[in-house]
Amino acid sequence: MYITSWAEFTDKAKELWCNAPEKSRYVLKYRPTDSEIVLKVTDDRKCLQYRTHMQNELRLINDWNYVMLKLCTTPNPNPNSITQEIEAERKAERESHKKGGRGKARQ
Repeated sequence: MYITSWAEFTDKAKELWCNAPEKSRYVLKYRPTDSEIVLKVTDDRKCLQYRTHMQNELRLINDWNYVMLKLCTTPNPNPNSITQEIEAERKAERESHKKGGRGKARQ
């Protein structure tokens, strides 16, 4: 089933993964003919999919890959704390950009 809302997809996918991590899998697929990215999380009983053509969602997808990597490699993971960790990193990046941490002229 394709989900059209990014927030809904990530919430349901985290729930699905945490309910049965040993049976679940995550796939990211790029379809160059359609310029489309498809994300899929499944436990063989339920399949959640999200697709996009939007380049502005690449950062969200990158963050999502980080969440999934943490969920896959952490015993007894807490998806909410992982999400908060990513949000804190992004906030720190934005603050450093405001202070001139990016875009300085090279000498």
